Amino acid sequence: MPDKAMDDENRQCGDCTTPPTETDCTSHNTDECTSSSCEGPATEDACQETSTVDDLLDQLKKAEKEIEELNSRYLRALADYDNAKKRAKAEQESLRLAVVCDLVENLLPAIDNLDRAIESGECSDVQALVEGVKMVRSQIMDAIEAEGVKCIDAVGTQFDPNKHDAVMVTELEGYEDNVVVEEFQKGYEAHGRVIRPSMVKVNKVRD
Repeated sequence: MPDKAMDDENRQCGDCTTPPTETDCTSHNTDECTSSSCEGPATEDACQETSTVDDLLDQLKKAEKEIEELNSRYLRALADYDNAKKRAKAEQESLRLAVVCDLVENLLPAIDNLDRAIESGECSDVQALVEGVKMVRSQIMDAIEAEGVKCIDAVGTQFDPNKHDAVMVTELEGYEDNVVVEEFQKGYEAHGRVIRPSMVKVNKVRD
């Protein structure tokens, strides 16, 4: 019995010290490989996700910087436009004032003669009054003609609704149809623009 017990003990010890078989190695390596292969891709995916987040943050910073630059350019352009608008308005006002001053300066001699005509009328010198008024009118016309203003042709011309205001219609022999036969009030134009149309009488020929 003791020998049999010793043999069983030696057999058990032999099993413990027996080198691993190929199957055991294959199984062990497979477990190690499986564990290693599981850890590798997970780490790579984490790295890729981190890189993607960093790229997005960089793009966001670049976009914010571009927006800031564009906003700055817009504000500068808006300020330049506002300044240009103010300068244009000031120049326009200055030009208008210069034109008014030049026109008034040209009209001052006519105003002086009008004052003299009034003084002559108070002295009952009718002829002097008439001559004075004629002189005033001539000087006024010279002043406005120098600015490009002229009278609109009326009597004897074809009626033009853009330049004539027909307040009466008549039927006269010797005049063609739609011809202006009389002018009640003179019209004026400047550089092709009608300041005031002529007030006229127009002839109509019956069919």
